[in-house]
Amino acid sequence: MKKLLVMRHGKSDWSQQADDFDRPLNKRGRGDLPHVARMLGAVESGLPDLVISSSSQRARETATGVVQALGSHLDILFQDSLYLAGVGAIRQALGGAGKDVDSVLLIGHNPGLEEWIAHLCGARVRLPTAAVAHLLLAVDAWSEVGDDCGQLQWLVIPRLIKAIGLP
Repeated sequence: MKKLLVMRHGKSDWSQQADDFDRPLNKRGRGDLPHVARMLGAVESGLPDLVISSSSQRARETATGVVQALGSHLDILFQDSLYLAGVGAIRQALGGAGKDVDSVLLIGHNPGLEEWIAHLCGARVRLPTAAVAHLLLAVDAWSEVGDDCGQLQWLVIPRLIKAIGLP
C-alpha cells in the first residue's frame, strides 16, 4: 500500500508580466502554505518520504514553502515534465520513485491533477489552489500505479483549514 498526497500549487500572481511557467505565488498563495503544512503535520503520521513537484515557479515556491513550514529538510525532486502534465506524464514521474518510498507529496497543476485523481479512484474532485487530496494506492511499487488502484481518503482546502482554526 502506498500513500499519495496530491497538492495543487498555491495561488499565483497574475499582476506580473511573466510567462505562465514563471508566474510566482501571490501573497495569499504564500500565506496558505503554513496552514497547509500545519494541517499535514496534524493529520499525517509522519512526513512524506519524497516530494515531487513541477518545476514551474509557483509549484517550486509551493513545494519549498510547505517543506520549510513542516520544519523538515525533505528532498524535492523538480520535474519539467509535470508542468501542465496529463495522466501519462504524472504516472511516469511517480513510476520513478523507489520501491522503498511509501509516501509521496506530488505538487502540480490542474486540470492534470484532477484528471489524475479521477483516473486513480474514479472520484471527480475540484482541486482549488493549495488544496491537498490524500489517496491510498493498492500497489506495492509506484511503477504499478494504474486505473482504479486508489481510494480517496480526504481532501482539504486552505479556506477550510483556516475555518477550523488549526494553530
